[in-house]
Amino acid sequence: MCSPVVVGSSVFFGTFDENNFVYCLDATSGAMKWKTKIGTVVYSSPICSNGKLYVSAFDGTIYCLNQETGAIIWKKIYGQSENDFIESSAHKDGKIYFGNSKGQLYCIDANTGNEVWMTKLDHSIASVPGISGDMLVIGTMDPEQQNIRDGSSDCNIYGIDIASGKIIWKKFADIGSTTSSAISNGIVYLTFGKGIAYALDLKTGATLWQEPQDSFLGSSFSISNNMVIFGEADGTLHCYTESIINQHLIDFGEIESGQKLEREINVKNNQQSQQEFKITITNGDWIRIDKTKLSLNGRQDGKIKVSLVPEKMTQNGNYKGKITVSLGSLEASVELMACVLSGSEEDPISCEWKNFGKTSTHSFTCDPKCAPTSNYLKKAWMTALKSGESNYSLLSDQSKIFVALANSNHYGKLFCLKRSNGDKLWYESIESTNEGAASIEGGNVLFGSSYELRSMSVETGKQRWSFKVDADKNSKANIKPISRPGRVFFTASDGNLYGVASETGEKIWSVPLGESVSAYPAYDKGKLYAVSASKLYCVESSTGLIIWESSLSGKPTNSPSINNGNIFVVTSIASTNNTAASEQTFVNCIDLISGKNVWSTKIEKKIYSSIISDNEFVYFGCSDGFMYCLDAKKGTRKWIFNSEGMISATPVLCGDRLFFGNTTSKVFCIDKNAGSLVWTVPTKAPITSGVILVNGDLYAIDDEGVVYCLNNDENAVPTKLEIRNIGEKVELEQTIQLDGAVLDAKDNQMRGYPVSWSSEPEGIVTINDKGVLKATSIGKCKITCRTEKLETSLDIEVVGRIPPECLDEIDFGTVEPGIEKTLELKVKNQSFTSIDIRINESDEWFECSLPSVHIQKGETYTLKIRTVPDKLPEGAWLTGKLNLDWGDDKKDVKVKVAGKGISFSRTEIDFGDIQVSQIQSRTIIISNNTKNDVQMAVSSSANWIKYNPESVVIKAGKDSSVTITIETWEFEGNKTYNGLIMFDWPLGNVEIPIKANALPDKTPPQIKIPDTITIYNATEAEITGETEKGCSVIVDGIQAKLTETRFSAKIKVVQAPSKKTIIIESTDKSGNKTVKEVLVVNIKRRKVVMTVGVATMTVNGKSVAINPPPTIIRGATMVPVRAIADAFDATTEFNKETNSVTITLDGRKIIIFIGSQTAIVDGETKLIKPPAIIFNGKTMVPFRFIAEALGAQVEWDQKTKTITLNMDKMP
Repeated sequence: MCSPVVVGSSVFFGTFDENNFVYCLDATSGAMKWKTKIGTVVYSSPICSNGKLYVSAFDGTIYCLNQETGAIIWKKIYGQSENDFIESSAHKDGKIYFGNSKGQLYCIDANTGNEVWMTKLDHSIASVPGISGDMLVIGTMDPEQQNIRDGSSDCNIYGIDIASGKIIWKKFADIGSTTSSAISNGIVYLTFGKGIAYALDLKTGATLWQEPQDSFLGSSFSISNNMVIFGEADGTLHCYTESIINQHLIDFGEIESGQKLEREINVKNNQQSQQEFKITITNGDWIRIDKTKLSLNGRQDGKIKVSLVPEKMTQNGNYKGKITVSLGSLEASVELMACVLSGSEEDPISCEWKNFGKTSTHSFTCDPKCAPTSNYLKKAWMTALKSGESNYSLLSDQSKIFVALANSNHYGKLFCLKRSNGDKLWYESIESTNEGAASIEGGNVLFGSSYELRSMSVETGKQRWSFKVDADKNSKANIKPISRPGRVFFTASDGNLYGVASETGEKIWSVPLGESVSAYPAYDKGKLYAVSASKLYCVESSTGLIIWESSLSGKPTNSPSINNGNIFVVTSIASTNNTAASEQTFVNCIDLISGKNVWSTKIEKKIYSSIISDNEFVYFGCSDGFMYCLDAKKGTRKWIFNSEGMISATPVLCGDRLFFGNTTSKVFCIDKNAGSLVWTVPTKAPITSGVILVNGDLYAIDDEGVVYCLNNDENAVPTKLEIRNIGEKVELEQTIQLDGAVLDAKDNQMRGYPVSWSSEPEGIVTINDKGVLKATSIGKCKITCRTEKLETSLDIEVVGRIPPECLDEIDFGTVEPGIEKTLELKVKNQSFTSIDIRINESDEWFECSLPSVHIQKGETYTLKIRTVPDKLPEGAWLTGKLNLDWGDDKKDVKVKVAGKGISFSRTEIDFGDIQVSQIQSRTIIISNNTKNDVQMAVSSSANWIKYNPESVVIKAGKDSSVTITIETWEFEGNKTYNGLIMFDWPLGNVEIPIKANALPDKTPPQIKIPDTITIYNATEAEITGETEKGCSVIVDGIQAKLTETRFSAKIKVVQAPSKKTIIIESTDKSGNKTVKEVLVVNIKRRKVVMTVGVATMTVNGKSVAINPPPTIIRGATMVPVRAIADAFDATTEFNKETNSVTITLDGRKIIIFIGSQTAIVDGETKLIKPPAIIFNGKTMVPFRFIAEALGAQVEWDQKTKTITLNMDKMP
């Protein structure tokens, strides 16, 4: 039997026995007033209105009976079988509302039973419609998913417009049951899900509160005198007070010091009569209320204004307060919160990574101190989480790394690692997680799943609180939280954007956005920016008020990011063209204030990363493996970098570098300005999650769950600097991006080191601070690149045009008579503009396929060169020129062919390794297989190549030989020498390359010079000697002149008599050195020259009078003693008593007696013959005696009668 209904003095009910009657009984006595037979079982309770009784039967038929007589007024069938039962109905304003087991919700006319509207819901309707105002609330359950053990199944609750049947909102529980709802004051009370009592907002379906119970809720709700009453299946009865306020938490948001704000508290009088409410601030001197008492009529609402007290909020940080509203014994409290911030909302130089993208704007931007500074990184540690194929995200504070993950089984884990060494500190699990999404706030880690946000202690992992939403736990949309001081914000798969207190998990507000997508909201200056499946919303963060909404061109595929007054979001549109790509992807730039689109740029492949910006450009990775850089103002492309693997995570921007990973199992660092590679580090598995930078360390996690910590390799030291990306020639007006390559000791490039540039002289080129060179004038200059410790330079020339590049020679080799042979010549245009080349041949025996070509910049054109058979005689070895003329300049390409008939036994001669100064020879045999004699002239290109003979005649059918000899006197050791031996004859010329490698010369050169060199009366001396050809000779510190093997040098000497030891160094071209000491003796010489009969003599070349002159007396040549003594600086003294002359010189004493044949020399008696005489008043002595007595050497020239006396004074 169904539940009875009492109207006036009558009781109405139906039965499901074999008779299937509807009964009317007297309410006082129980006596039957009437009964009416119905065709099938009646489960639902009847409803009465305007004298009519409405009954729904098991077979889906609705009956309208006369309430007084039971007569059937009308009946309508709204089912198709006996099992299409109808739940109890509801009546309002002449309409009947009911649903059946097919999920069909009907509205029919109460007078006629005709259908007004029908709405199809997803499952069987399992509750009585609840109606309030223009809203109807109904519940469904899926019988196919029914849990046999507890009788529950998947269930939904719908909010429906009663006029049209349109679904306004929907809530889902993965397993459980639903009861009929009770509605009061805009609040829906019902059992929903697995043992949870809910209070929902009637208009939006948002959860106002939820209360888990110990068992399944078995009863519907009843409301009386502000009391909400319901019972559990275990027999427990609950009673809740209907709230007298509409909100229990008010958030003033993030404010600046001194800012004034106001909020309102709505107070509800749920009583029928007038009531007076008392309002009290129970905590918080930083808030003020406009009244302490509020009088409200029955069922009336009122407002209390709450404002800030700025003078009480001078310190930065979170503020908490509490206001109590009381009505007699009934009390309700409102928690209040605010956060005072000054300056920047987030510390720009902090390296902590507490939100997706580091900041709540998702900037993905770090201060340079956060990143490794070296271009060489080492793996400081690796920790394997062994979590299987997963979706990861990384967070950090100063001492810990947090890894949030979700594996393929939708099972999530949160790991906490020690940042210094990777040790695992703790981990916790959470179910129904599709993505590893988390944030950090106030000592808690906030970890999201498809239906739950859980707060855990950063120190222990212990759960602090859990906030659940009414969402399908199998939903693909995951809760992705961002945190602000005291708050956490997220979108959920129930279509709502939430603001929740991070300390308690209490909901601050929620706002419906529509169909959800899995994305983090972004926060900037008190506003939230969140996406639904089709729109972008701007929402006030403290109240949840929607400021603006903007329709998107497609479905968002990533989380929005904010920079410089713009918000960036990627959208995807499914293609309707089967031949095109399945989706079209767009990068959208939207104005932050108005929500209007600034620009959209189409990208060919999918974008999984968020968009980041440095104000001037935006950067993002793509599934095609490219990292893109677009102009932030226009959306036009600046550069792309090919990483050769899919990039699915957002790059991190730090200074001038971007950091990211890809599916090639590498972590990348690239230059953000040029899009060029700086470095890569290999990993064990692909990197599909983002990297983070913390205090100089880079952290990444690969798809096998290995966490990496990378930091500077202190052993990598820059040792060399090279200038790259430029040749020796640059074209006028050409612009080149220079690369200052810093190299380590192994010539590995260490990218990213800052360099500076300069050029001299000025005016030839300009170079900016980013290394962009522009050629402004024709001429030569030097460009210099510097780092802090290194410097290098390169000489370049600015020309009108850089010549094209091609081979210098084309060699057809041997060509048979009458045979055509074709070769290719590739010509590359090295100019940065296109070029036209005219082509001319010097000879008739070959020709080019084209007379001219046009080549675009950077491209290569292939010319075909062929021999002309009838112009190529037998035995002809010919060399011609292919002239390439491009206007500014020209080039001759040598073209060679070897005709059959003349052959050489060697086409090249390689002497191999040879000692310097060694001579070697080789022989070339020349064969003449033609019918005519051939005479050849022989020559060479270098003077070290000798040949014999200089001309050779080869008879027809005979051979002749030429000997080739190399002389290596001029060679330098450890050097290769190349030359040519050339043969010329009327029908050709042949050049045979000659090559020799001079071995390192380890033999020092010889120095040929006496050990002692004697000079006379000199102030300088010319030192001469011999050494090996080509040596460098230093004599007493002076570079000597070298002629062939002879060297000479003039050196200074001390005035005679003196001596000096000098050093002579001879160094050959191989660096071998010989050192020799030579003694230089400077003798003081007095030279006297006299001639018989001549009255003058010379003393050291000076003319001096001599009187009398040398005279031959009695067959002997006599000279005046005094004149000879004076010439040698001796003293003379005449003694009249002894008739003698005494001569003294340097301690030597000579006494000569006039007329005597004896003399005394240093005390010894000597013979003097003839004796001294007086002649013309002068003492005359034989010249030989006086000279030898004084120690002079004597020379006599009989022919000229000349006497030469030399007296040497040794040092």
